[in-house]
Amino acid sequence: MSIPGATSVVYGSAEANGGRLFMAVFVAGANSTVVLTNNQTTAVRVYYGLSEASALGSIAASGLLIVMGGFLFIVGIIFAIVGAVLKNR
Repeated sequence: MSIPGATSVVYGSAEANGGRLFMAVFVAGANSTVVLTNNQTTAVRVYYGLSEASALGSIAASGLLIVMGGFLFIVGIIFAIVGAVLKNR
């Protein structure tokens, strides 16, 4: 499988219904093309789905992760200070 223009591709495979299931998840631009090549001697069945991720959802998720990281950083500093104070007792 080749995906010209894809910025990231994740492949996976699993056994399903007595056969092998291959999955590919990728991030591509608006005019990307997915090319599938069957190099086997048996026929294959292809199922696909298309999902569009919104930029707003990505920005919101990034913002939430940054806020959580800041919160955990502050909690870590507090634990370090409390640990240093209790160690001296």
